[in-house]
Amino acid sequence: MTTRNQPIFEENRQIIQYLKASPFFKTLPDSSLEQLLQLTTVHEYNQDETILQEGQFNDRVFLLIHGKVGVYTHGERILELHRTGDIFGEMSVISSNPTSAAVVTETPVEVLSLSAKDLHLQLSHTESMEQLFYRLFSVILTEKLTLTTDKAKQYEETNRTLEHTKTELEQINHQLTVSLREKEVLLQEVHHRVKNNLQVVSSLIRLQAMSLKDPDYVKVLQASQDRISAMALVHERLYSSESLSTIDLESYVQKLIHGLSSGYQLDPNKIVFEIKIHDVTLHLDESIPIGLILNELVSNAIKHAFPGKKSGTIQIEFNEEHPRRLLIIQDDGAGFPEHLDFRKTSSLGLQLVTGIVEEQLNGTIELQREHGTRFLITIPESPGTR
Repeated sequence: MTTRNQPIFEENRQIIQYLKASPFFKTLPDSSLEQLLQLTTVHEYNQDETILQEGQFNDRVFLLIHGKVGVYTHGERILELHRTGDIFGEMSVISSNPTSAAVVTETPVEVLSLSAKDLHLQLSHTESMEQLFYRLFSVILTEKLTLTTDKAKQYEETNRTLEHTKTELEQINHQLTVSLREKEVLLQEVHHRVKNNLQVVSSLIRLQAMSLKDPDYVKVLQASQDRISAMALVHERLYSSESLSTIDLESYVQKLIHGLSSGYQLDPNKIVFEIKIHDVTLHLDESIPIGLILNELVSNAIKHAFPGKKSGTIQIEFNEEHPRRLLIIQDDGAGFPEHLDFRKTSSLGLQLVTGIVEEQLNGTIELQREHGTRFLITIPESPGTR
């Protein structure tokens, strides 16, 4: 704490205006207030510095002119003084009164200090020193408790408003949850019905193929049936998925291979599939195109890579290399004929693959002929992948 003499402002008139705003000084003439100012001392206290200790007698009265202080009794804050013109005195002079307190600064403050005796002479010659301090503190308490009561009412009203708002938000949230669940059920039903309809089409094609005698026509219909099954499988994965808009690529590929193996009656001891896909999901917009690509290239490998029922391996790999993704379908079979350009072949399947990659997915496709056949497909990164 540092102490300096008056004046604290350039003119005592400013201090007098603050004093006259207090109920203790407003009846005094300016001349009396000027005399009091001559008796005052300004004190500067640092933050957390105790101004008055509980139980300590001090016959001075303090006027807070800057900053904020807290009044504590029995370890609990009962007042917060922060307005220019607040007056407080040493409360422990009334030792039997529960308002005995310590006054501690909460910020650096400036206060005026004057003798309680001098103030007593200016205010009333009939009050004892204890009565003076008690009156000072009573007025402060009354004023502060009134403010506290008003704030409590405001807080109570605010709390009621918040509770009402909370109830409304809970009702809206419940309605949104119910609506979302209804839409999820509806979307599941849509995927389920699309899958069923595609399976019906696939069954019709199979029945048509059974009535044909020309094996070439049968192969064409079987290829169409495989493509439809690949699309139906996407919707089957979607309606069984939690997100309803993405599928797990690894489980999709395993299911696709199982269907192709059954359709072509493959011997699992001769043709082995290796799947190198981990934690990859595809969005609905990509699932069907990539499913068709996988169906065509894996089917081609099954039909052409191992002539004469030779054994071999077909590998499917999907790598995410920001900002692109690589889909690799390769086999260690007879290899793609050197004289054929896969972009200009009459095969509908390869034409379909090239069109999907370059036009629908905005990707690139490359054929590598070393050690069998290897299709390397580069696809731009998409928000639908993880």
